[in-house]
Amino acid sequence: MARSCVSDIIAAPVDKVWSVVRDFGNLDYFAEAESCRLGDGETGSTVGAVRTVYLKSGLSAQERLLGLDDYYYRATYALIDNPKFAYTGYVATLQLTPLTTASATLLEWSASYEVAESDRADVAAFLEQGVYEKCIAGIKRKLNC
Repeated sequence: MARSCVSDIIAAPVDKVWSVVRDFGNLDYFAEAESCRLGDGETGSTVGAVRTVYLKSGLSAQERLLGLDDYYYRATYALIDNPKFAYTGYVATLQLTPLTTASATLLEWSASYEVAESDRADVAAFLEQGVYEKCIAGIKRKLNC
């Protein structure tokens, strides 16, 4: 089992950051995403909802929302379909923690997955720099941080 994790501090209160990332059907902060669509009748807060993410590179992926916790500011989701990725069993968690003395938010994005040892470094770089760090940069832009 491999693990990837990125964290950053966002200069905005946790409720404001949560309002940007909470909707599972909205990835407008991820510059690499062309579009994101939920299944029929599903909303971005429906646990079990499936989203299809279409990337500008031409790839797409399906992910299922496994958990959404407004009290602890946490969302967990799993990759359920993408035969082109070199990893399987991907489960990720986006966790926000209020930094109350600074009126800021600690954002942690982590995932566990199965990957061949020969692909481990490439997959970690793809997830950490190619996805998580780009998403965090987009969240900061959206919040003007």
